[in-house]
Amino acid sequence: MTGSSPLAARRTRELFIVALTSAALLAVLYLVAVRTRWGQEFDDVAFAGRAVEDPEVTRELNELLHSVTRSSLVLLTLALVVVALARRRVRLAVAVGVAVTGAVATTEVLKLHLLTRPQLDDIGGITENSFPSGHATIGMALSLGVVMVSPQRWRWASAVGAMVLASTFGLGVLATGWHRPSDVLAAFLVCAAWFGVVTAVLLRWRGGGDPGGAHTVEDRLGARWAAVVGGVVVVLGLIVLVTTFSADALSTVEFAADYLVVCAVILAVGVAEVVGYHQLLRGLSLDAPNPSVGA
Repeated sequence: MTGSSPLAARRTRELFIVALTSAALLAVLYLVAVRTRWGQEFDDVAFAGRAVEDPEVTRELNELLHSVTRSSLVLLTLALVVVALARRRVRLAVAVGVAVTGAVATTEVLKLHLLTRPQLDDIGGITENSFPSGHATIGMALSLGVVMVSPQRWRWASAVGAMVLASTFGLGVLATGWHRPSDVLAAFLVCAAWFGVVTAVLLRWRGGGDPGGAHTVEDRLGARWAAVVGGVVVVLGLIVLVTTFSADALSTVEFAADYLVVCAVILAVGVAEVVGYHQLLRGLSLDAPNPSVGA
């Protein structure tokens, strides 16, 4: 491994910090949302508020989520690997495969084997553990994977698409009743931890990380563009979300306001995660310092 550039070394440290912080927040979220009465009550209230959604929209979202099977997940992950290999970035191909697979596998192990949901007195709703959400993990992992494997000059465009993809899955599993709000946020944290670690290791593995003077949209517009675009995506997402509600649902459905607030939080967190990951890669090519060496 060649010596890392100062920028790559700094971003490596920041990525490790993001990963550790995400893992810690995941543990806190589980203890509060799943193991306490207040957490379970809030989750169930927001979960019940999904009745504001138009039945036709819910049906379409159900079809979308059902289309994501193990086979399609494997194919989509392989597609990301193929993109990296097509760019002759072998190390990048390994990294994105490990990050996506690791995030999805971690969610399944946590949900099915390690984490439990106690049955607290006077708390209704679904009793089975659903923390974290597998489909929300898939949506966010594939979104971050797209950003990871994209050439630097197109990374800004892939980030915008990733925001939409991650938000759709995050809101979709709540709107259809597949998961509670905390399940979605937990899935996002699992992905942040895995992509933080894997990207940090990739930077250390490949050495330097500077783009070699490449001029990108981000370079010309500066760092603020991501926050502006992210904010626009959140606002547009909320507008689209409200249009999916049944007529007069906000004033007639109990807990509708709670549901809307939770959706806004999920949307904002999902967009912020993609924007944050994009910004951590800003100025880094994830390509080999020497063009003849695979990244």
